[in-house]
Amino acid sequence: MALLHRLGGLARDTVRGLRGHDLALYAAGVTFYAGIALVPAVLVTVWLTGQLVGQARVAALSRSLADALPSALGAPQVAETAVSAGLRLPLLVAAALAQQASGDELAAAVALLRRRFRTPPANDRERNRALGVLVRKGYENDLAHEAVRALERA
Repeated sequence: MALLHRLGGLARDTVRGLRGHDLALYAAGVTFYAGIALVPAVLVTVWLTGQLVGQARVAALSRSLADALPSALGAPQVAETAVSAGLRLPLLVAAALAQQASGDELAAAVALLRRRFRTPPANDRERNRALGVLVRKGYENDLAHEAVRALERA
């Protein structure tokens, strides 16, 4: 019974905390930007896999994937088109997409720091605090340092 009371209190506090926030807008924004960041990563991954195991093998696996996906919304065609595009990438385009994907990650890390901290770090203690936030979120150390430096330059 105490558990149900605590869960009810948690639900009530959650609803109070979310009032006045446009959660649907936030969710749509996160979904949109995640989708944009995902496409270059998928294309580069397909290209690299094609280089490692051979394009014919990747094409065969993509047909298996397409067969397993539900066809009602065109998922098989999307998967086959993405794999086909990834396999045909020229080397320079693959390198540019890989660079763009890492740039997106840096931009996301800087945006997180801007949301979390009102002003750029002014001393070593604040820099370490910002680095700790990024590392706990799963960012690599080098990228976290670069994001803190970018925030300081802004």
